[in-house]
Amino acid sequence: MLFRLITMCFFWTVLTFCHNAIADEKTVQVGVLHYPPYIIVKDDGIITGLNPEIIRTVFTHAGFKVKFKVLPFARSIKLTETGKIDAVGALDDHSPVEISLSRLPIANQIGGFFVRSDNNWQYSGIPSLDKQKVLYVRGYDYTALDPDYQNYVETSPNVSRWNPINNHIETVIRLLKNGRVDVTLEDVTVMKYMLSETKQTDVLKEAGRLKGTIGLHIGFAKNKRGNKLLEAFNQSHSELMASGKINPVFKKFNIPQIAPAKQ
Repeated sequence: MLFRLITMCFFWTVLTFCHNAIADEKTVQVGVLHYPPYIIVKDDGIITGLNPEIIRTVFTHAGFKVKFKVLPFARSIKLTETGKIDAVGALDDHSPVEISLSRLPIANQIGGFFVRSDNNWQYSGIPSLDKQKVLYVRGYDYTALDPDYQNYVETSPNVSRWNPINNHIETVIRLLKNGRVDVTLEDVTVMKYMLSETKQTDVLKEAGRLKGTIGLHIGFAKNKRGNKLLEAFNQSHSELMASGKINPVFKKFNIPQIAPAKQ
């Protein structure tokens, strides 16, 4: 009787372990950081925004569940590179990291200059920056948009250089509004979203753009599991884009949609 009880306990332990292993295999762990409207981490812990909604939709279609982990960006990168989590929720296509990018971007980032509403300055090339105090956050790399601008913010005496800032966009808006700096370059979608959300659309305005765009992707670990997840994501994403079933997510956040992938 005791032997039978021990055998049954062992059987259920193994069965439970296998069930949990299968469940974990079907759960994708994704590192994210508050970066609205691409990634929105609400005060109550709910995670939404364009990228999380796309990731959920795509992986649900592919038969997976998603678990988001709110992490500093650099830590998300490190954990993905070492395979301790599966993916980074937002990564541009020029990031110098050992991570595999989704075939199709989630969105295209556009670099726009922002100034106070009473500043009549307009960007017309690098020389036009010389009489403005430009804000640059160290670690940002604009080479893909304009290598001359990247060189300018790294070398010009007119540039106010800051270390990475918590609540980045809110801080940038405050520095501009208070006259600490005159000009900053930010993602147009992000800045306009934050100005609208904080009811400050009359405080700052866009004053020109750099040419070109940077694709914003999902980044996956370069290992056997990561490769499998990347393949599943790419296939499911392409199917949903081609069918139009993913369109409502873009409309929800008022972000231009990337063209469907060619089959």
